[in-house]
Amino acid sequence: MPEPPLQETLARRVILEPLFGYIIAEPNREFDVIVTVNEDYRGGRSAAREAVYRLLDRKPPELAGYSPTHSYVFARLTGERVLDLGRRDADARVKKSRADGLGLTHAVEDDPGLHAVYKISEDHEVNCCVTRTLTTIKADAAHRAFRALGEGICWAVLDTGIDRNHP
Repeated sequence: MPEPPLQETLARRVILEPLFGYIIAEPNREFDVIVTVNEDYRGGRSAAREAVYRLLDRKPPELAGYSPTHSYVFARLTGERVLDLGRRDADARVKKSRADGLGLTHAVEDDPGLHAVYKISEDHEVNCCVTRTLTTIKADAAHRAFRALGEGICWAVLDTGIDRNHP
């Protein structure tokens, strides 16, 4: 079986599963996607977002419920458009070079600062699952013994890093 073109291989690297499989099965279906921009792009994240807009030939309309961010582009695209975005970004990652004295050309992956897309994933609903956590932290005992269900309690974890010199 012949190897796919390098642009296809590189596009495949940035379009995550299971989205890639869904696109292959239904290329004309529309998908809500999250394009994570490459933080190492020359000019930074804002420039990478603008490059993604150019690759899409437009700034996608803002999806309901999302605020603009420098790290992500949220869009509703057909599977074909997602593949095209991956291919077009791959073109920016590839350069043609000549082998020494042989006159052969081959493609090589270029500087990561040249490609705007880090990854493309499906934007899908996620749910939390804390049933095991209750047992792990022994909260199930408090549930049973005291009917302490945690109602009306708000909590947060503020992690500011690790002080390795702290005793």
